[in-house]
Amino acid sequence: LFTQADIKAVRVRFIHDGGEAAPSLVIAVSDFVASDGPRPVAIDFANTNDTPALAVGSASFGENATVAIDASRLMSSDADNTAAQLVLTLLSGPSAGHLEFSDDPGVEVTRFTQADIDSGRLRYVHTGSGQDDSFAFSVSDGRASIRATFSLFGTATTVDSPGFAL
Repeated sequence: LFTQADIKAVRVRFIHDGGEAAPSLVIAVSDFVASDGPRPVAIDFANTNDTPALAVGSASFGENATVAIDASRLMSSDADNTAAQLVLTLLSGPSAGHLEFSDDPGVEVTRFTQADIDSGRLRYVHTGSGQDDSFAFSVSDGRASIRATFSLFGTATTVDSPGFAL
């Protein structure tokens, strides 16, 4: 409850909650004899673009193995965008393998979305040319981006050698 004198003295403020939705305000006016309202008040609102948030894990693989890169290993999110609108682009690597979609094997990808990751389509294929690997990438919502590196750790394989008898 506030008065016209409070408004003139600039003692009334509207404070936005920081959410993504445009705020709304409804007021009613009364002089305790007659009243008007409630009526909506127009509020000019310009949403601020948030930078995507990123959680990067890692993965282990055996020689010539294929590893799914799912949301438990690589997750980007943004309050302003859907998973399909978050585009991840390779900046460098991997050097001991490549990334591909599970439904298009053998075709290397350098751009994919968080939706591709969420649906289990993205995977790393080790080609056997090196032990550990990584790739640098950026995540963009179309206006802001963030960079990171995903690490892949090779596990040693043991080769049995035949025994010799003398």
